[in-house]
Amino acid sequence: MDKDITETTFNQLLVAINFNLFSKIVTELELDKYTKKLTTKRLFLILLYG
Repeated sequence: MDKDITETTFNQLLVAINFNLFSKIVTELELDKYTKKLTTKRLFLILLYG
């Protein structure tokens, strides 16, 4: 009777994003060249969550 859902709505949204392509673009454009902690991927996920 419990509705145990292992996949959150946020995780279902992330499935549609091709992070391999995202990483390739970030590498080509050198967006994380001087980044220490807040990478482009992390910033993207934070903005999506917000």
